[in-house]
Amino acid sequence: MHLKDLRPNVDAVGVVTTLIDAVERLRRRGADVVAEIRMHHVVRDPEARDTVRRLVGRSEAALLIEHERLDDLGLAIALSRLDVCLLPYRHGTHSGWLELCWDLGVSVAVPSGIGAYLEQHPDDTVSAYDLGDGASLERAVGELLEADGATRAGSAGRSATVAERRARRVVDDAVGAAAHAGLYRRVISEHAS
Repeated sequence: MHLKDLRPNVDAVGVVTTLIDAVERLRRRGADVVAEIRMHHVVRDPEARDTVRRLVGRSEAALLIEHERLDDLGLAIALSRLDVCLLPYRHGTHSGWLELCWDLGVSVAVPSGIGAYLEQHPDDTVSAYDLGDGASLERAVGELLEADGATRAGSAGRSATVAERRARRVVDDAVGAAAHAGLYRRVISEHAS
């Protein structure tokens, strides 16, 4: 999970608490899993940052990585190392982060009842969890790891998924561009008469 600079739509404390609970549950069941929590050095909410540091410091199931804002390549590399990415939002509509994860073949756990995250890619690579409910996040992560479309970081399946999705994006982009061009031509033609 990446908390970035703790923007107002990120529920850092709530999501970190939920994630640590879920990962500790998974570990008790024998799963070899660690919660990787990333956060920028410079944040908008120092109090939340300090609470996140305390929560992670008390858990053997979590690792906090603080760093400067990543460039595009650094972000892609960091995300590609994950089996599942957790979105930490308390409100929003759609997520560019989710789109990037989809492009990279990384499954995503999203907060339920918020935005249209599940509709961005209505397949088995996105699952919902209830904020504050570690058991629901444990289930969501389990579903994502066991799904037919799931790929693991560094696997041949992940490479194949990324290549297939890149090819789909090229086609989808061309279809979208053609539809927009047709619409613009039609509007210009209608207004020219």
